[in-house]
Parts: sequence; structure tokens; C-alpha cells
Amino acid sequence: MQKKLLILTGPQGSGNHLWSKIFSKHPDVNGWRMKTYWEGHHHEPFSEWWDDPSLISETEYQFNFTSISCPYFRDQSAQIPKYSKFIKKAKQLYDVKLVVISRDQNILKTQQERVRGGHTAPIFLKELSFLKPDFFLSTESLFLYQAKYLEYISEVLEFPISSEQNFQLLKDTNKKYIHPVGHQPLDDEVKLACDES
Repeated sequence: MQKKLLILTGPQGSGNHLWSKIFSKHPDVNGWRMKTYWEGHHHEPFSEWWDDPSLISETEYQFNFTSISCPYFRDQSAQIPKYSKFIKKAKQLYDVKLVVISRDQNILKTQQERVRGGHTAPIFLKELSFLKPDFFLSTESLFLYQAKYLEYISEVLEFPISSEQNFQLLKDTNKKYIHPVGHQPLDDEVKLACDES
């Protein structure tokens, strides 16, 4: 059976680190086991492969996982992943699946402006026009459906995911961006429909 390589990518701040922890937790997966809550991309085990795809080689693991945000930082400057070269080289050795992360666009924009000083999602969206993802992951679905969603993803991707995820440790980072809004015009229509039903 050909060894598998799952590639996870998406815009900066879309959940790259969170999903890396989820996919790398299973003992059969060769992935990014972070030593702290958050680490820079240069600590990702396959970061050298992203810098130079010619270095891609076969590992001893059946299941391998790598993640990259777009853009990512190397030598203090923003870099665009070499998606085409990376995937082409990886497919010579692995059964490759490309997974793209999604996150609410408004939260993503606010987070990128706060942390990166500008909205960087359009950079990834331009790259996405050249990519053919096998699956789109939803960070919002993860927090809503939790273990059921992970079971579904594991089945669809044919990739092991630990069933022992601790959802208390998977901090919902969207909460800090959500604030109550005042009365909205549609509120009255909804209440009226409930009363009339």
C-alpha cells in the first residue's frame, strides 16, 4: 500500500495550528507535535521540504501530515508556498491529498489585520485558483459538531484521527471576535412568525 501524505493549507490565521494538532495527535501519524501552544512554521517537521521540494523523501510512516499557511514566514519575510513543485514531487512517493481550511471571512480579515498588519487572505485565494483540493475543512464545523465531525473527516480522507481529542483544550478562538448586536429589523418578523405558528 502506498504511503499517504496529507497536506493542509489555508490563509494565515485560518486554523493551521489547531488542525495540525488534531491530525498529528494519532500515534500512527508522522506530523507536527508542537511543544508549546503555538510554534512558528520553521518548527514544522517538513518545513525544509516546503523551502526546497527536491528534499521530499519517503518516511518510515504509513501516514504523514504537513501543513503550511499562505503566506508563511521564512527569514523574516512572507513566502508563497511552492505548491506546484511540492505536490508534483510528493506524488512521486506518496498518495497525496490536499485539504484546505476555512474560517469565517470577517473573523479572518480582523485577525490578519491585527496580527499581520493587513488582510492576507486574498494572497491565498489567488493561489487557490491553481489548486485542486480534495477536501475543505471548516473550523466552525469542528467546534459545533466536535467528535462527530472528526469521525466524518477521518472516514472521508481515509486518514487516522485520534478519538481522544480533548475539546476543552481546543480553545474556540472565534469567541473573542463575537459581540452581541442590538435589535435587528428581522427580529420582530421572527418573533411574529413564532407567535403565529
